[in-house]
Amino acid sequence: MAVGRLVWIGLLALLASVGMSRAEMQTLTVKAAYLERIALPPDAQLEIELLDTSRMDVSAIRIASQRVVMTGMPMTLALPYDPAVIDPRLTYTVAARIHSEGRVVFRTTQAYRVLTGGAGQSVELILQRSVASPGPAAMPRLTGLSWQLVALAGAPVATEPAPTLELRADGTVLVFAGCNRFSGRAEIGTDTLRFPPPMAGTKMACPPPRDALEQGVIRALEATTRFEMSSDRGSPTLRLLDDQGTDVARFEAAPR
Repeated sequence: MAVGRLVWIGLLALLASVGMSRAEMQTLTVKAAYLERIALPPDAQLEIELLDTSRMDVSAIRIASQRVVMTGMPMTLALPYDPAVIDPRLTYTVAARIHSEGRVVFRTTQAYRVLTGGAGQSVELILQRSVASPGPAAMPRLTGLSWQLVALAGAPVATEPAPTLELRADGTVLVFAGCNRFSGRAEIGTDTLRFPPPMAGTKMACPPPRDALEQGVIRALEATTRFEMSSDRGSPTLRLLDDQGTDVARFEAAPR
């Protein structure tokens, strides 16, 4: 009886702590709109992020995010966040993107401050049509092309032969990482992309600096969670992004 009572008291304490944790969550009220007089794509999804943008020398840190199917424009939603992680000395901003057919068609192009420095818990965002969002007919294909690496973690890559990435419609992925060749399976979604291990490959010893380049390519693939494509510079471009939205690798379609 005593043991049962202790278990019951412990369970109640756990439930109470969970309830308190949930009660401590607060919300940002975010209203998103764009000014162009065009209809929303039928598959449009709105992604809102609360970011710590205090540090100029590092990528923004995502504090909270939410992605919902859009039902109209403008659209208002409540973004939950944990106030315990907010430092009044730091700077926080909200960013938004509208996704359609695996690409970003609208995005915020300026910083919208919230929470600290006199900013409040509500914000109105104006999204701009993405320069990198051609019409559906011009949209490059993710699969069936050979993608050639042009930048890694934001740094340009200019080496011959360049690392390449090929994705096939059945999910097969072929990678030339700069020295060795690898093959495996990719998990491809509307705008999500992952390269789960293991990947089979050759095991040649790579001389410097090829060894560092190859390791960087493999790390970028392992970190990838989503992608963006564009044709704004004439050649189809593929950007691989991690779960923080950081650009880990950029490819261009190799000439046929």
